[in-house]
Amino acid sequence: MTQTTNFHLNQWSPEDYVRRTDFNADNAKIDAALAAAGNCRIVTGSYTGTGEYGDYHYTTLTFEERPLLVILLGYYTMLIPGTEESGCSTPVCDGGNSYSKFSWSDNTLKWNSLSGSTAQLNAKDKVYRYIAVYEA
Repeated sequence: MTQTTNFHLNQWSPEDYVRRTDFNADNAKIDAALAAAGNCRIVTGSYTGTGEYGDYHYTTLTFEERPLLVILLGYYTMLIPGTEESGCSTPVCDGGNSYSKFSWSDNTLKWNSLSGSTAQLNAKDKVYRYIAVYEA
């Protein structure tokens, strides 16, 4: 398993075994780094999937202001930068075969996937969590 340069966070390959303890260790590193920096605010929330996906079926979240980063948590984890107007988020756990396209309009994030409602983090009646990181 490889790790990121700055905080040595885990970067899983498709053949890696993902463990809860690895996630907990990464979260502790992120928490310590954010506390040391003292320059951000974190907001958490949730939404319930509708089951829709694809070209014209976007999932949307509107925030009080545009965050620096949004982390969407579900079967996949997507990291979406608020600093980019649009782009792609590729789930790590399937080797990059599924991806979601995202875009921002003011404080509203929208994304979709052609790979199904699970890849879009929008499976019907499933509750998803998100973390938004803001500049302080």
